[in-house]
Amino acid sequence: MPVSLRPCLWEESRFSELQIIPRDAKPISSLTSPEDGFVNVANEIRVLVSDSPPSSSSEQPHKPAEQRVFESSLDLVRGQIQSYARLYERTRQRMRSSNARTARMEQIFAQMRALATASYPLLAELADSPSPGERLAAVAILQVFASNRFLPFLVRLVGSEKPFVGYHAIVALRFAVSALDPRVHEGLAEALRDARTALDRASVGFDTDRQTVLRDAEKELRSTMESLAPVEEQFD
Repeated sequence: MPVSLRPCLWEESRFSELQIIPRDAKPISSLTSPEDGFVNVANEIRVLVSDSPPSSSSEQPHKPAEQRVFESSLDLVRGQIQSYARLYERTRQRMRSSNARTARMEQIFAQMRALATASYPLLAELADSPSPGERLAAVAILQVFASNRFLPFLVRLVGSEKPFVGYHAIVALRFAVSALDPRVHEGLAEALRDARTALDRASVGFDTDRQTVLRDAEKELRSTMESLAPVEEQFD
């Protein structure tokens, strides 16, 4: 529980996601009566330490030790992903649109992507999240592990999210072209067509990065499907 004693840039610290005390975020040194401020802090701490922690004793004994270890490890990964997601959102909101902001968001995305293997079990949870940062984390996973099931999710992001997220969703679609089983190529071609429609509706210019990556994905998929066609005809 961070306690604000004097004015400082606590919003920029790693404690910015926690509830600061006093709750109105006014430093104790700025109060007319600092003593009242300390009493307020003491009461907050008293309430916190007197609350009983949630008990899971009724559930834990029934779970195998391996499952409890897995869930504990997954909680750590979830916490790290959520931290990166909030950092992305703060960066996008607080920095002006610039190359520096884009570079910083790319750094954050690279950190999410580095956790793709560990966070894969969270994919559905992240894709359904109301948080743009957590949806971006889902995209990072899909740039490492392609999934036919999540193609509609990626297409939806192309048309509804900020350009940075939309761009990486298209990169994930392009990765799917080379990673997915040829038996789902027809569905992938439809997903790319839907992504094209989403970009056209957004009036995205022809020479943007998103258009370029999407054209490359469409070209690669056509080439792959054409090269496989003679092989498939042999089995008809």
